[in-house]
Amino acid sequence: MTTYWEKLKDPRWQKARLKAMERAEFCCERCGDSESTLNVHHKEYLKGREPWEYHDKQLAVLCEDCHEYLHSREDFLKKV
Repeated sequence: MTTYWEKLKDPRWQKARLKAMERAEFCCERCGDSESTLNVHHKEYLKGREPWEYHDKQLAVLCEDCHEYLHSREDFLKKV
């Protein structure tokens, strides 16, 4: 079975990731940072869908700090 992290190496995900970054002009969509490492974040996860099977509008380009902050908030909300 392929792990999620292995799927992120798939050329189809790399293509979707690049498309999202180009759309965001290689800047964080939350804070505007263009110097830090950028991540492409899935705004939602749908059961049975592969990482590359999401519409571009379902992806957000975030710097590492904003990505970490967003996940920490989501993790907190799941506990509430």
